[in-house]
This record gives sequence, structure tokens and C-alpha cells, in this order.
Amino acid sequence: MSYPIIEFCYYDMCLKMKLFADQIRNANSDVPTSKHEAASLLERLPDEFTIEDAKQVRRQVGKNEVGTRNMLSQWVFRKKVLQF
Repeated sequence: MSYPIIEFCYYDMCLKMKLFADQIRNANSDVPTSKHEAASLLERLPDEFTIEDAKQVRRQVGKNEVGTRNMLSQWVFRKKVLQF
């Protein structure tokens, strides 16, 4: 039994992989991620810090203060920091 649609899709995918192989390989390196940015924010803070310290570090890297509480709650949830 032949499956012409599946064969066509396989053929189509093979052609795309040959034509766009370089762009596909380089696609991940061109996309910036925010994981490193968040880690660098945490590294910039002292071991014990306040919300104001976190706001100041965010300002230094060009971010606004609006997302500070959300950032801190994510860090607490992910157990990167402890809240006292």
C-alpha cells in the first residue's frame, strides 16, 4: 500500500533541509536568550539584598523597575534565592 502524501512530505522536508541547511544550523545561535541575562542580574547582586538593590541593578542594565517583583518571585519559586 502506498502513502503518496507521506512520501511527498518526506520529499518536501528533504528538499528544505538541503536548501536551508545553513540557515537552520545557524538559527539557534542568532536568537538571544534571557536565561543568561537573568543569571547575570543575580550575580550582580550581593548575597543579601533588598528589593531596592534589585531595582537598582535592573536600572543599571537598562531594564525598567516594573518587572522587579515578578523577577524576584520567579527566583524564589525556582529556589535561586531565599526570602526572609
